Amino acid sequence: MDPLLIGVIGVIALLVLLFLGMQIGIAMSIVGFIGYIACVNVPAALGVFKTVPFNTSTSYSLSVIPLFVLMGQFAFYSRISSDLYDVCYKWLGRLSGGLGISTVAQVMVD
Repeated sequence: MDPLLIGVIGVIALLVLLFLGMQIGIAMSIVGFIGYIACVNVPAALGVFKTVPFNTSTSYSLSVIPLFVLMGQFAFYSRISSDLYDVCYKWLGRLSGGLGISTVAQVMVD
């Protein structure tokens, strides 16, 4: 079968699964796995299905994202962010565009 036709069928199948309420990651995994089987063969698809999730989850660039969100939660619940914003606004709020300037200053200091 033509890979372009397989891709079009895969996009349609993905949209159908999403409209049925399936989670995005699971729907993409199913459609990608079946599409890879249609293009290559079953053992190659199983090999990719075993190695790609592990390699993706162990990449450094994706492991930093949860730590960044955790840092934001610490800053929010300890009220460091709001206190820092108040200080920057008190220093720079009297200037023209003081709210924007204090926001940029708070981001630069934080």
